[in-house]
Amino acid sequence: MITSTNRASLYAIQAANKWADAAATSSERISTTLRINHSSDDPSGLMMATTLSAELRSYTSAITNIHSGISAVQMVDASLTSITTYLTNMRTLAVSAASASSATALAAYQTSFSSYRDDIDNVATYTTLHGASLMDGSTTTLDIQAGIASGDSRTLSFSSATAASLGLSALDVSTDASTAITTIDTALETIASYQSKMGVYETLLDARETFANTMVLNKTSAYGNIMDADLAAETTALASAQIGQEAATAVMVQANTISKEIVSYLLQGMTN
Repeated sequence: MITSTNRASLYAIQAANKWADAAATSSERISTTLRINHSSDDPSGLMMATTLSAELRSYTSAITNIHSGISAVQMVDASLTSITTYLTNMRTLAVSAASASSATALAAYQTSFSSYRDDIDNVATYTTLHGASLMDGSTTTLDIQAGIASGDSRTLSFSSATAASLGLSALDVSTDASTAITTIDTALETIASYQSKMGVYETLLDARETFANTMVLNKTSAYGNIMDADLAAETTALASAQIGQEAATAVMVQANTISKEIVSYLLQGMTN
């Protein structure tokens, strides 16, 4: 083909190359479903997408942290409900013992009373998170990174709910049921207040989870707007590029054919 002095052919080749590049770009986007496959496709867009991707990963971690906090609070709440049941039963025993005169009955009441007290300690000891008890006084705080910014954390505080911390250790309904009733009433108030605090914590953490999930949804949408290819548009662009390629190729062939015919005509004239 004659292209060095054939301007029409050169223009056709240039156009064919342009359409080939466009077809390659659309084909790649359709194949990967991504609008940006190379940094040169959209440098600023890629930078924004990278930032969004990092934030999305961070929010996912924050949601995991929040779930851990909620689990801890729910465990403590359930354990406090059990302790409330034990204390209620202990109070019933104390009330019964206050009117009993039989030594055998009083001893039986005290045995049951001590059993419930042991159950309270068991619950406090074995309410654990990652091996650490949340209700025996060994773990007093738990920091939850609830957001993606440095310092965006929530501190959950926990109190001891053992029999000793509730003042139950020395109680004996067989000898002083009245003191036992008064002490248990105070313990019930303490547990109720503690349980109320757990309810507040769970409400706050639920709100943070809702916020984090909303941010994940919004940032996922923003990331998709930047990175995701419009497959319908790219399919149309690919078809258009292929048509352009065919047209440019046809023009190039025609231009070269015309040039050859002119050269042949001129050579024929020189030989005549």
